[in-house]
Amino acid sequence: MKRIIVFLLASAMLIACVPTPETEFVTHKDTEEMIEKASGTQSATAADGEGLPASSVRVQYGFPDDWVETFTEGDGHFTVRIDAPVEVPDASAVPIVRVERGTFDPAVVKRMFDTLTAGHTLVLRNRVMTKTEIANLIAHLQNELGDPDSDLDEGDRAWFTEQIEQLKAQYPDAPDTKDEPIADGTIRPIPLISSKTGEVVYLRYGFEAITPDITPDTIPESFSVVIPDFADAGRYDEEYGYGGGDAKMGYMNPRSLLTGNDYDTKVLLRDPADPKELAAYPQVTYLPKQAIADAEAFLSSVGLDRYKADRVAFLPDKDSDAYGYCIFCVPTVAGVKGTSLWMGTWPKSDVVAPPWDYEFMRLCIDEQGVYALFWYAPLKEKETVLPSATLLPFEKIMEIFRKYVWIKEKPWLILDESIVIEQDYPSDMVVTIDRITLSLQRVMEPNSFDTALLVPVWNFWGTETTTRTDLKTRQTTEEPGSTSPWPPTPILTINAIDGSVIDLLAGY
Repeated sequence: MKRIIVFLLASAMLIACVPTPETEFVTHKDTEEMIEKASGTQSATAADGEGLPASSVRVQYGFPDDWVETFTEGDGHFTVRIDAPVEVPDASAVPIVRVERGTFDPAVVKRMFDTLTAGHTLVLRNRVMTKTEIANLIAHLQNELGDPDSDLDEGDRAWFTEQIEQLKAQYPDAPDTKDEPIADGTIRPIPLISSKTGEVVYLRYGFEAITPDITPDTIPESFSVVIPDFADAGRYDEEYGYGGGDAKMGYMNPRSLLTGNDYDTKVLLRDPADPKELAAYPQVTYLPKQAIADAEAFLSSVGLDRYKADRVAFLPDKDSDAYGYCIFCVPTVAGVKGTSLWMGTWPKSDVVAPPWDYEFMRLCIDEQGVYALFWYAPLKEKETVLPSATLLPFEKIMEIFRKYVWIKEKPWLILDESIVIEQDYPSDMVVTIDRITLSLQRVMEPNSFDTALLVPVWNFWGTETTTRTDLKTRQTTEEPGSTSPWPPTPILTINAIDGSVIDLLAGY
């Protein structure tokens, strides 16, 4: 029931406060110097002929198939355990490409809409509620407040009560009916109108389609597209925030609610071809390898051939044998995969500009097909800056990793008990690396927040576990670190050309 309430009313996210590291571990980037290094003589181990090498990148540089290593720092209080495949593109070269904020191709949107909603009628949502809709929503909220089995806490109840009062105030002026034309997946203008002046503040494009005549206790099928006007970039409005920004798309079919949200169990599969993690789920007959093939076939059918699966998670239902898969998909450039990152970069405090999300696509699928899809911040390729970048040897990358993973994590530990203020303190940490990837990732260019470079990077994926020790009893408890396995976030990102460490939030 609470999922429905979240859909209807939205929820707030609480962010825990964490200490600020005293040591700066991200080295400065000079993109011109980096490109110069990338243009240098290739230190390959098996280059073939002149021009672009014909052999794979792995063969050229002697990159290993996997890496196993354990090392410690801080007198054993910090441990890194690596047991990971080293994933390298099959391509013969890794390029550097200049990109900018992109948008959605209307033809692709139309094909997606027609395919995903085939046989169903959706209407263009009119967010102005009628008297009947307001009355139904008030009754629904009042029933939730009066339900003795409800899991609402005091904060939820106060918010529900506030919503009821606001809805009652809206009721007298609400219309009896409203117009909701049938949706067909066509992109159209969406003016954002000021509630104070009645004038258009920003012009956006897209549509919001939804199951018609829904009740407050029903989750609808929905398909939404929002494309900002790039001409609005740099403008700010108190009511609507920054103009410009990233294009966003979302589709949800309520036949399955297993989308990898906070309510779902998520099992991130290390090897989809040999998913040992599924041994505990004997009901599984639709295997992840087939799910990936079906997901990529769907993307190809709508005109997104270059998007490929990058990571897959198994989503079992807690109350039944139902299950689905969440597949993170990334674009490929010249046969080289991009990086899936669920975050964005922010401008400096003196720059008026919206944040820029990394491109992110999450597709949810089961044996019946795709039932959810979320696609944010598509990129537009402007030019190939360098068709083949010269990369550092893997041993050099590992040398940098060993140094900087300790610099990055050391501020989160207390190694001197004499300075402990609280009763328990973070005394130990274990970093587990289970995946190492070479892929293209966006790096910001100096003095520009609208263009960037796709450059080859090494990402080290895994988890952090911190041990807290009670100063008096010496009892210990373990807690997840700042890097959670969901959605997958790298422990450390290293530029494969110059070895600089990349701050994902700064974008360089």
